[in-house]
Amino acid sequence: MSDTEEFTAEEKKMIEAMEKDEPAEIPDDSAGEETKEESPQQEKSQEDPEETSKDSERPPENFVPQKAMHAEREERKKAQSELKEANAAREELERRIAALEAARSEETQEKPPEWVDPIVDPDGHRRWNEYQNQKLTEELSKLQEHRNKTLQEQQELQAKQERQAKAIRYEAAFKESTPDYPEAAQFLVQSREKELRAMGYVEREIQAQIAHDANEIYNRAEQLGENPAKFLYDQSVARGYVRADKNKIQALKSAQEATQSVGTSSGGPQNGGLTVERIANMSEEEFALLDPAQVRKVMGG
Repeated sequence: MSDTEEFTAEEKKMIEAMEKDEPAEIPDDSAGEETKEESPQQEKSQEDPEETSKDSERPPENFVPQKAMHAEREERKKAQSELKEANAAREELERRIAALEAARSEETQEKPPEWVDPIVDPDGHRRWNEYQNQKLTEELSKLQEHRNKTLQEQQELQAKQERQAKAIRYEAAFKESTPDYPEAAQFLVQSREKELRAMGYVEREIQAQIAHDANEIYNRAEQLGENPAKFLYDQSVARGYVRADKNKIQALKSAQEATQSVGTSSGGPQNGGLTVERIANMSEEEFALLDPAQVRKVMGG
């Protein structure tokens, strides 16, 4: 500040007090004089040094003291231990309850009466006799039930065997007039297998379904008084099987007759049976229908 500048009376008074190290009187705001506000730097500088030092030593906002962390860990261990003890106590209580229930069941279960002398204890002997009769009745009832079950199983097995034998006779009779029946049956089975396999069935399920289909065809044919083999043949044709022509039918008949006429007494052919010469004169279709085992037998193999 230059010497030319003049101080107010209040400023001169403050300067003089500062030079004498005496507190100066600060003019009252009510007198209309404006005072300068202290800056944050000045306020901070006027704070207590000890407080400032303490603030610098304070931990970060999210800092967790080691003692608090240790205490929390101990509390958690304690809670886990108490929970484990509670579970063990509960299991022990459940075990005791089960033991009590088992003991009570044994106590409430009626014990079979023991034999007593009818002269000494007529009522006790009567109870023993009634118990023995009841026990014998129950055993006879179980035995009869087992016999009925066995008889039913035998009857079902016999009916199944009769059904199979009847189906064989049906097929044999139908094959006389329709020699290509085996080929038609094979075509039907293969067609059904492909269909079921395309539907996602596994092999076991496929065979079970084919057996079910065959039984349904058999039952339906018998209800209508028809040959089940004919029904099966018609099913095969409906699925695309091509009927054999007359030449193939004749070849099949010839092969069947040749196979059926093979002699068994001397191990060789008899009465126009299958011979080497007859095999040589057969067409390719007839030869393809022969049983390889019989051909080897005739040929001396």
